[in-house]
Amino acid sequence: MGRKKGEKTMGHTRILRQDRGGDARTGTPRDHKPEQHILRRGPSASRLVRLAAISILAVTMAGCEQTIPGTPTAFGGAAVTTTAPVPGGVGKSTEIVARPEQAALMERLRRVDPCSILDADIAVEMGLGPRTALNEAGIQECKLVSGTGEQGEQAYLFNLTLAHVYDDAERGRNYAEQVAGRQVYRAAMSGLPGTPATPTAPSPAGSSPTGDRGDTCYYEIPIARSGYTSQLRLRRITPKGSTAAEEWPQRCDVLRDYLSRIIDRLERLDPGPAPVPEPRLYGKDPCAASDAVLARYPGFALTRTDRYTPYACVLTLHHPSPDVPYDMRVDINFSRNIDQQLGQRRQPIRIGGLTGQIEETSSSVMPKDYVPGESCHVVLALRPSSPGEEDGHQISYSTMWLPKPNVGMYGYPPVPAHACDALPDLGEAIVGAARR
Repeated sequence: MGRKKGEKTMGHTRILRQDRGGDARTGTPRDHKPEQHILRRGPSASRLVRLAAISILAVTMAGCEQTIPGTPTAFGGAAVTTTAPVPGGVGKSTEIVARPEQAALMERLRRVDPCSILDADIAVEMGLGPRTALNEAGIQECKLVSGTGEQGEQAYLFNLTLAHVYDDAERGRNYAEQVAGRQVYRAAMSGLPGTPATPTAPSPAGSSPTGDRGDTCYYEIPIARSGYTSQLRLRRITPKGSTAAEEWPQRCDVLRDYLSRIIDRLERLDPGPAPVPEPRLYGKDPCAASDAVLARYPGFALTRTDRYTPYACVLTLHHPSPDVPYDMRVDINFSRNIDQQLGQRRQPIRIGGLTGQIEETSSSVMPKDYVPGESCHVVLALRPSSPGEEDGHQISYSTMWLPKPNVGMYGYPPVPAHACDALPDLGEAIVGAARR
């Protein structure tokens, strides 16, 4: 009984719901579209949701540092100081995303073009290829390709993601280092040895402490003490004609050198113009529709607002009456992606003058736990994508009934209303917020 984190199912088929905002629960670095996280169904998870809404703690103790012996040599020849913070930190991911002050940080980050931070000239200066290409990836991401990857020629892919939730547990599993006088964290999954910032920190279930590939390195650069980082990744691309990727021992030395040259920009996060004209989602706040969403659910109160990324907002609504056995969760995501195709369960829909699709979904792992109308999802195209390109601007949102504590011990009652019923009306409010 219950759902697995990050999964939705319809009957026996699991559907992974994705956005471009990072792994909200674990913060684990990923190569591409991170999963949007869905809470496990059942009384224990629902209780955690409500307790978290009551007990959001601002753990902002100033972190001191201690030097760990050892000065590995960086790509540019500079010594690297490996450090680990003493106890104290930024808290748990569930606390980080719910802090009210994160609204101002997300607003600041929405004004930053990630491609204004990566620098193609630096890659050329470092000898990583005479030709470079810089372009947007996700709505809060930018990628830089240096080199061609043609026959016998290496190519290198830099990827920058702003606002990755990075809590104390993940910091403890990774390796604290100093780059240009700033503390950063090298991810353990980069596959190179090191001393974890917290040596006793457990690794995530199913993960390897040294990673699983030898051509990629990740660094996390804290955004002050917010609990978020900018994530910088470097991967060496296998040339055409090669049969397999080769081990690249210098990958983190190269990335550390590159990071040292752009870290001032990462620290400043200078605002700039949006990279595309209207209609666009750059700079738009998905949480701006919160009041309008709440108005669609009479008798409910907004008890929690989670900001996983500048473009991902999760609202939890609670009804005080014991006669209403469910809370309501509304997920709103703005993304940059390729236009979605209609599937077997997806139906076309038009909301707020935008075309898209609607799909009834389920959060139940076991068919016997399925409650009709418990969850529904809509994707709308604000800015259609170019043929074959991931440059469309999409509004996606979903509603899901969450059982209150102790509900579901002996089966789940019917939901107050089918989750899909409210989506057209909600969509009008969300589209309106996206057009402001």
